[in-house]
Amino acid sequence: TFELAGSSSVSFGNSLDGAHDRVCLFSLLRWKRDPEQTMIVATTHLARNPEDKRMAWARGYQYASIFKKMQEFSAQHDATASPTILTGDLNCGDVHELAGVTYALLAFTASPVHPLLWTVEDVPSPVTTVTDARDLRIDYILYQSSQLRLLDTKPLPILDHVIPCREHPSDHLPLQASFTMKSDWMRHEESARKWVQCISEDSTLLRPLSAEAVQRAFSYFDQDGNGRITLEDLERGCVRLGIAIKDAECDVIMNMCAEHEPVRSMNLLEFGQTYYNHMHQGHRAAGTAAPELQQAFALFDQDGSGTLSVAELTLALQKLAPSSLDLEHVQKCLHDMDSDDDGIISISEFTDWLVGQNMNQWLNEHAAQEIHAQARKREDETPRNPMAQITRRRRA
Repeated sequence: TFELAGSSSVSFGNSLDGAHDRVCLFSLLRWKRDPEQTMIVATTHLARNPEDKRMAWARGYQYASIFKKMQEFSAQHDATASPTILTGDLNCGDVHELAGVTYALLAFTASPVHPLLWTVEDVPSPVTTVTDARDLRIDYILYQSSQLRLLDTKPLPILDHVIPCREHPSDHLPLQASFTMKSDWMRHEESARKWVQCISEDSTLLRPLSAEAVQRAFSYFDQDGNGRITLEDLERGCVRLGIAIKDAECDVIMNMCAEHEPVRSMNLLEFGQTYYNHMHQGHRAAGTAAPELQQAFALFDQDGSGTLSVAELTLALQKLAPSSLDLEHVQKCLHDMDSDDDGIISISEFTDWLVGQNMNQWLNEHAAQEIHAQARKREDETPRNPMAQITRRRRA
């Protein structure tokens, strides 16, 4: 069983300046048998009228507000790594749209992204409400699939009449699900499997790994902890994963980043760069994008032209942002996004920039760390000047 270790809430309306008429409640739960194990559970009710497409703007703003507060709440309680569940009446037919809009907004406002957004999955269910106005699935249990494994769900009846009624006293059917927490090893294993699948199979079918997940994948292959992965490390890791990868494929992977003949190995920075580059090459070649980002792009594309003008995207961000925008920062982001400088944002430019934000920040940080480590190593390996040592002793 769990005990309450902390709580908070955030209220919001349909926009940053709108009257607050909605709320999301956050609870930090601590497992009594292991006080070090905590989890976050949040519940909310988003803007009404799911059949009205115009209300998607309000729900996008509200969803982003929830994730902004979720990041603040988890950081305040040192619980960013805790498994997280979000439940409630989200009043939308597809939560992927909300996820894509939220990720875009947080990227443009340079806000930290809570890990739930990277691996959010929803508990499957049929229609959860049937009324005179709608016949939809609008109630959700969203969970962090990198931390939690879905064990079971309670079957829901298939409704053939409106509710509420005598049998169902509410106009919503209750959702129930059981989860188990994944072990640290299982999380490393899953990250490693997704890394290999992206590199050796179809990278366009996979949701991008977070920077933290790439680090877990690297640790999985780096069994001896020496900070480098060799061809043999990669082959042994694939065997443990049960992936029938050919020697030639392992060789190709190593050739993508190996510059250390004859050892032929890669460090964490090269490992991340290999993944990032291959993922983007796959999406560009196929002309595809992550479903969440495709749907966000479609929402921003108000005139349905298939492209976004800078003015169009700026207006959308101002409507949806959960906090005041730094317009100078936004303009810089838009300039970086517009890779061909034609003043128009294509879907490939939009998704390339967004997917790359988290990874680019991580790569830059690790590149700086690697440069520093190499400088220290060269300094340690530099022979001491004996005359300088003699001079210092004489001065002393």
